[in-house]
Amino acid sequence: MNINSNLLLEQAIKNSNTVVHFTHDYFSFVVEKNEQLKKTAEICKAYDVEKLVSVNPVEFVNYYNSNGFTDDPLNDETNAQDTAM
Repeated sequence: MNINSNLLLEQAIKNSNTVVHFTHDYFSFVVEKNEQLKKTAEICKAYDVEKLVSVNPVEFVNYYNSNGFTDDPLNDETNAQDTAM
C-alpha cells in the first residue's frame, strides 16, 4: 500500500493488530523515512497495535558523494528507531 500522508497512514493502521513498516517504496513520495517511522510508532501506540515490525534498508547512495559520507545515516536511523521504541 502506498502511504504518503499521515491520514492514509492512520487509516491503514487503526484497525490492525500487527503493522509491518517498510522504508521505502521508491515509487511513492515520503518526506523523510525516519520521521515516517516515528509517526507510524505514534499511531500504533494510539490504536494499541500489538506488534510493529520495521524493515529499514540502509541507503548509502543517498549519503555518499565523491568526498565520502555527507551525513551519518546510521546514527539518524538509530535515533529514529530508538524514538519509535
